[in-house]
Amino acid sequence: MTQAWPRAAFFLVVAGSLSWQYVAFFQPPSALRIATAPSSVMREFATGQPVGETFRSPHDGLESIDLEFSSSARASVDLTCRLLGWANNRISDGSGSWAAVYEWPVTLTLPAGRSVQHFGFKTITPSEGLVYQFQVQQRSVRPLDSRPPGPPVVGLMASAHDEFPDGNVIVGTQQIVDRDLHLEVHAANPYGMFRLATNPRLPTKLRNVSLQLVVLALFNAALMTFAYQIVIRGPGRQL
Repeated sequence: MTQAWPRAAFFLVVAGSLSWQYVAFFQPPSALRIATAPSSVMREFATGQPVGETFRSPHDGLESIDLEFSSSARASVDLTCRLLGWANNRISDGSGSWAAVYEWPVTLTLPAGRSVQHFGFKTITPSEGLVYQFQVQQRSVRPLDSRPPGPPVVGLMASAHDEFPDGNVIVGTQQIVDRDLHLEVHAANPYGMFRLATNPRLPTKLRNVSLQLVVLALFNAALMTFAYQIVIRGPGRQL
């Protein structure tokens, strides 16, 4: 009975330590959510014009965007995606211009109705406080239903009014200040940032994420075994 309480306390401490590790190293920073409701569909996207949303990255390690689409029917959509940065980041005086950071093609499979699609790219650092625009442009649309009533109409979900003071919709070269796209901005977790800084200094074989996680798990297991021997079994042996 005398050993039950120390053991219970030990395992509670272990559980708390593992939970802290998860939050500290693997929990991503809070996402920047731009516009939720009320909402409407931006039909300009269906005409082939590039449509984007500007935002200021709240965290270092910018690495992905979620964007909400609307489709009148199941469809396969070919897009060109662009992450643009503001050259020199000179916003206050109106000078500067958009420059492509990444540009890539992607094909989406959209269900009928609304859906959120994820767009990932190589982690950017530094990115905290910098202004970006995420832009998509429709190239082609193909129906996926066997007998569609007509060609699918694809649009982007946007707010009915300005919900995000630090961002605006840009259609082509026109800035729309009273609407915002349904968009979420995500950054890398601390472990991802650690890998970004450390991996270039490691041998190629040690850069594998699975190997690194196994090493971390083995280190935790060894540390806990050592602590158990000292804290729980050690006093018992002295008796």
